[in-house]
Amino acid sequence: LELDNDAVEYMHHIGGTVLGTSRGGFDIEKIVSWLQVHHVDQLYVIGGDGTHRGAYKISEECHNRGLRISVAGIPKTIDND
Repeated sequence: LELDNDAVEYMHHIGGTVLGTSRGGFDIEKIVSWLQVHHVDQLYVIGGDGTHRGAYKISEECHNRGLRISVAGIPKTIDND
């Protein structure tokens, strides 16, 4: 998804998101394994309460595996509502 000026000029007038986000469960093992395989050492999550609960679980799993991955939460809705 290319986010140039034309693509985003009126985006704030439309509800929802173009970022491909989802609501619901997630596979913590799969997420942390992906982070490890791709040598990610910093993960930034943007969202509300549920997003930050998930980020905390990811952080805990990284810690349990002995991985040095920093997880930072940025409180903000991306639903444009």
